[in-house]
Amino acid sequence: MTAGNYISGKLNSKVTQQIEELAQSRNTNTRKQVSRKINQCSQIQKELRSHEQLFRDTFDCAPVGMAHVGLDGKWLLVNHKLCDIVGYTQQQLESQACWDITYPEDLKAEQEYFHQMLACEIQTYSMEKRYIHKNGSCVWTDINVSLVLESNGAPKYFIYVVNDISSHKQAEVKFQQSLQEEKDFSEQRARFVCMVSHELRIPLHLISFSTSLLKRHSHQWNQEKKLKYFDRIQTAVEHLSELMDNVLMIGRSEAGKLTYEPRAIDLQLFCYDLVTQLQMRHNSQHHLTFTSHGEGSTVYVDDKLLQPILTNLLDNAIKYSPNGSTVVLELSYADKEAIFQIKDRGVGIAATDLQRLFEPFYRGKNVGDIHGNGLGLAVVKKLVDLHRGQISVESDIGVGTTFTIAIPTDKSLGVEVLHPPIIRFRSTS
Repeated sequence: MTAGNYISGKLNSKVTQQIEELAQSRNTNTRKQVSRKINQCSQIQKELRSHEQLFRDTFDCAPVGMAHVGLDGKWLLVNHKLCDIVGYTQQQLESQACWDITYPEDLKAEQEYFHQMLACEIQTYSMEKRYIHKNGSCVWTDINVSLVLESNGAPKYFIYVVNDISSHKQAEVKFQQSLQEEKDFSEQRARFVCMVSHELRIPLHLISFSTSLLKRHSHQWNQEKKLKYFDRIQTAVEHLSELMDNVLMIGRSEAGKLTYEPRAIDLQLFCYDLVTQLQMRHNSQHHLTFTSHGEGSTVYVDDKLLQPILTNLLDNAIKYSPNGSTVVLELSYADKEAIFQIKDRGVGIAATDLQRLFEPFYRGKNVGDIHGNGLGLAVVKKLVDLHRGQISVESDIGVGTTFTIAIPTDKSLGVEVLHPPIIRFRSTS
């Protein structure tokens, strides 16, 4: 029912009733009065129609949703804007109650307000509530409700004014998310600085302690004992260098200063040279092997980013494997991707550690006293992301670990897209 039809029916009924009462008068001396009354009623009817049109325009053209709601919650009158807000036609709304499209979590609060108004405890109320749009989505609104009374003071119906605030709510949610992200970033940055300071302190302390001992006792020690402390200093310096390289790499990545710049390289030769260098550096304490499957030796990748990816993973495989064991680097090709697999027979990774494996400074609980700072895999993940690649890991406790990296080899792919790591765990413990 529209606002105009509702009022027009009431007015026509009233005017018709008065005309019939005057027409039934049997006193012939009052015909002129009857005629005058009829004219007056007609004039009143014109004025009422004018007011009716004014009300109709105000109701139907209002920039907010407006409605009359019965004491049972049924929609009696609704305007076009309310229909737009909730997605229903006037006929569809007026065939149901306002509760039918109210978000379940908001229903109790509004019904409580209803009861307070009917008990004359309050005259109006306002609240933010959610309606369920016809398409199933949630619509945030701000509603203001008042109660219309009969002449005897009895409740008659409710007047609803409904304002759509969905865009405001979305902006509020985004703002809160931005604040939370900024807070998380600040906390992460503070934690990062603290961890870097801690990691720096350990090798610096070792260098200072070893240097002090050499100064005081070098004249008493033989060459073998001196070399022992020089080796400790060298190890600490290497640790510092590795730590600073990783910290700088993460910092450049966070600042957006690392870019993906692919160029054509002989990937098999690149991998062979890398394995040879690592084999020499680790003094043959482990066996490093490289195998390649399929065609596609010359591909487009960023070798400046690929080198620290493979170096970190191979270094880890060597570090966490027993002396004399074999570490394998396998290269294959599939669907314009280069697939690298780094396999070791080391300590493996516990299930509880897998989900946090790529977090800065996180180390597995089963690494014992094996040297490391927990930055290598964080660097690997960021560099793989820059390649638009994916990294996955499979691990068996006490058996070994396999990291698989898929790198696109299309030179046109130069945009950073982040992929979550794929983690698979097969624990035999």
